Amino acid sequence: MARDGAARHWHSADEVTTVESGTLLFGSGDKVDESKATELGPRGYVSVPAKAPHWAKAKTEVITARLASGAADVTYVDSKDDPRKK
Repeated sequence: MARDGAARHWHSADEVTTVESGTLLFGSGDKVDESKATELGPRGYVSVPAKAPHWAKAKTEVITARLASGAADVTYVDSKDDPRKK
């Protein structure tokens, strides 16, 4: 995961992400606001419903495990943030 990336996005399926190692900031809502983020360390996890906009940013080198009930797709809230279009 890129340490500088925190673009808001959503997935088509519900997901649960667990931090295996490192420190991850997680947030949801209308904008990226690190002051309102939840900091997750090893064994920390977050459950996100399908199509709920959210973002994540690695504070350190981080390894995560993602479980989902469907495809591992990503839809960016602002298409300008999509690295596939750069």
